[in-house]
Amino acid sequence: MKTKLLILAVAILAFVLASSVMVSAARILGRYYKPVWSDYIDPPPYYQHCYETIFKGIAGVAVSATREGDLPLGGAAGTETATGEPVGYYELSVAASNTQKYAVMFHEADQWGPTLILDQIVPTSTGELRLYPYVKYQNVTNGMAWDVNPAGTWSQSFVAKGDYVTQVGLHQTQEFGPTVEVYITADVPGPKSQAIGPVRSVPTDVVNPSSVYWSAGEVPTTPGRTYCVNVFNPNGFQMYVAGSRIQGGVVYPDGRVWKDYQPAPTMVTNWGVMPTAGLEMTIYDDTEGYYSVVNTSKYNKPRNSPLVLETGCTVAGQTFKAMGTSLLSFSCRVGNTSHSGGVLEVRCYQSPGPNGEGVNQVGVAKYIKVGYEWNRAGCVWKPGEVPLTPGQSYYIKVKCSNGGTFDIWRTSTNEYGGGAFYKNGNEMPYDLSTTILTEKFNGSMNQTRVKISNINVTRGTNSATISWTTDVPTDTNYVEWGEDTPYTKRTDGAAGGTSHSVTLTNLLPATQYHYRVVSKTAGRFDSYSRDFVFVTNPDSPNLLANPGFETGLQAPWVRFDIWPDGSRGVRNYPWTPSGEPSFFGFQAHSGNFFYANAFQGGTPSKGGLYQRVPATPGDIMVFRAWVITYRTDPFPVSFDYEVSARVGIDPTGGTNPTSSNVVWGPWITAQDIVGAAAEGTGKGSWTEAYVKATAASNYVTVFMMAGAEAPTRWQNWGFDDAMLTKVTAQQVSRIGDIASLPDGTMLRITDKVVTASSLQIGANYIEEPDRVAGIRVEMNDALTVGNKVTIQATKGTKPSGEPYLYDAVVLSDVPDAELKVLTARANALDTKKLGPSTVGMLMQAVGRINVDWNFNYYITDGSLPGYGLKIRIDPLFMTPEPGAMYKITGIVSLEGTAPNATPVLCPRSDADVVIVPES
Repeated sequence: MKTKLLILAVAILAFVLASSVMVSAARILGRYYKPVWSDYIDPPPYYQHCYETIFKGIAGVAVSATREGDLPLGGAAGTETATGEPVGYYELSVAASNTQKYAVMFHEADQWGPTLILDQIVPTSTGELRLYPYVKYQNVTNGMAWDVNPAGTWSQSFVAKGDYVTQVGLHQTQEFGPTVEVYITADVPGPKSQAIGPVRSVPTDVVNPSSVYWSAGEVPTTPGRTYCVNVFNPNGFQMYVAGSRIQGGVVYPDGRVWKDYQPAPTMVTNWGVMPTAGLEMTIYDDTEGYYSVVNTSKYNKPRNSPLVLETGCTVAGQTFKAMGTSLLSFSCRVGNTSHSGGVLEVRCYQSPGPNGEGVNQVGVAKYIKVGYEWNRAGCVWKPGEVPLTPGQSYYIKVKCSNGGTFDIWRTSTNEYGGGAFYKNGNEMPYDLSTTILTEKFNGSMNQTRVKISNINVTRGTNSATISWTTDVPTDTNYVEWGEDTPYTKRTDGAAGGTSHSVTLTNLLPATQYHYRVVSKTAGRFDSYSRDFVFVTNPDSPNLLANPGFETGLQAPWVRFDIWPDGSRGVRNYPWTPSGEPSFFGFQAHSGNFFYANAFQGGTPSKGGLYQRVPATPGDIMVFRAWVITYRTDPFPVSFDYEVSARVGIDPTGGTNPTSSNVVWGPWITAQDIVGAAAEGTGKGSWTEAYVKATAASNYVTVFMMAGAEAPTRWQNWGFDDAMLTKVTAQQVSRIGDIASLPDGTMLRITDKVVTASSLQIGANYIEEPDRVAGIRVEMNDALTVGNKVTIQATKGTKPSGEPYLYDAVVLSDVPDAELKVLTARANALDTKKLGPSTVGMLMQAVGRINVDWNFNYYITDGSLPGYGLKIRIDPLFMTPEPGAMYKITGIVSLEGTAPNATPVLCPRSDADVVIVPES
């Protein structure tokens, strides 16, 4: 009996062990999401057939799966994400195993980079693994618009977080648009002569965005330093920009949009003037656990990449110089492999050898299953399966598993300097169209990013407390913030723990601030939230009647229609923990009531409410309201398909929402947005919209507007808790006192003399009558040189460190005499030596003209080293003659970024440039 029991036990054990390693048919399936949507998982059957979410997915992305081990049986699969409903869905046929793990790679497509998911088990018990990844958050835009005025060079600045720029995605508006050149410069935009690394070219079209690629090391960056992506075509072209802001935040909070090397705070679109929130551009800079050691041009569209199909290959390969410690992945695009469904074998060697078959194989080999020959295919190695020595050269070989010939796509030039493409054993002066990824260091692919969640703001009148949590204790925690972006301030929090808070002080009442939170710790990648906004509490009462609709009525608000369709009215759905009952998912921001619209149909729906309020001319009015938006497909290729909301003020008291008198805040969208970081799970909801303007009559009118310009299946939006308050301007007697005021301070300054007009040099300048200080003034109107003015405006500081006034309104403007010019040596205008006392002033320098290799002009009197004091020549019709002696009058300004900004003398016209005769 004991013997029988022992035999039975052994049999059971053998069955269990066999079950643990058995291989059976199975599948990996799921959906690949865009990063602007929250990452909640669709309910069973785990992907939506309903229209509300079909455009969350990314279509046409190649997907490859590879099992660990050496050429494992059934250990490779390939497909692409669906273009039909449900968009982004994929399904891979694999072999199940309880012990051997899979890696899944989502390849580059359009503006998106690759995504790797390692160490995945496909259990034999279910025969199924579900994965729902989304693209790593890489500064994406929403609701795209475009400037109707083309530019020769568009630029987007950003602060580097990695060591190398490896991919830039862009999207221009023209059908079959021109070939553009893309390159990176340090600090500010510049010509190709200032490019860091190679200049890439790409033809683009309106259907899909395109990308250019660099291998790691080609475009080195220093984390924390500002760089610019420049997109250039000498004939001029248009690019998509962000038409709406994600919950009020901007896309690149540590950068800005530049147009022909000049900052572009606004753009003129088919939908009116909009503040710019970033180009539709994705920038990858190797911030994950891998290096893109070889990253050459990819084939996005038939006309979208300068690639060549190399035919008749029996063996193909690519040499590369290793970075990092382990080979992770290889990708290619092939043809003639028995068509879709062909199988390749991939191996790594120390060298190609005389016939391209390789010498001294390193690590294990892998299969590649070609899903579709019109898309990419690849394989993934588990870290450690192919160990590498940094700096050593290696060779990756590709062959058909059946020994047949095949075709493979390559570049048309030698893009990668660390290796070459090999065909049938022959070295070619090109490279494969490939991405080769390597692990940065042992364990880097197991290192995850700090997860930030639960960001909250407790606001006061002059302070605000930002709190958040992290999934692990973090050593470094801080908030970057400012009244605008790029951020100008940083406040540090305490080290340690998972609950963090930072209090921001010296804030202004009723003022909007931008911020993001940052947490870092050893053994994790740094985590940055996206840009958020909050508005401080006012120090004066709300001037609106029925601001939150708590009377249950619309009055005294007045409805207006841009597109009249829709079901609009006051709704009674107070907030509940369960979220129900609701008005199409909407509940009141506070109290019981809110105003909302819901519309389903084949036409656009757009409109809102306005209210007229008494005011005093010259009063600075701040209007804020909570807005919410929702729309179904399609995912917006352009702004007109986005449901957005904004608020505005007509300073003249008019009631026409289409009037050019209305000062509008930015368009805002707040729906299904990724939470505070890439790993966030929160959905977007109520968001505070904000605008300020200066009253120009005895009444002002406030507007709340929402909707879309084009039809989507559902177009829903709502308003709640509106507030209009008056801000008292601070009286400042001297221009020299302005620099010490906090940015955002609203001030009034009296009886200053105009020294330059915006018609001359792009901005107005005013100066003290006694010639001790001057300042830049930005406004819609041009001032008259020599007039004496009283100005009400807001104080700001340029990235260069130059103080200035913006949103200026002239309260008094009377003729007076022009100021006499002060002459000084060039070194007296060097603010790095003497401080900012001459910045903003009308000054004169005398000296000889120098010109550098970039055709920048300078005047030198021997008091400064190098070329001398730089001169702006764009306001001039005739440029000064190099080598001649001149007397040049102009405004002193700063260019560059503080603390390294340099002075520039800006002549106002040719009359300010006078040649000095030499006897």
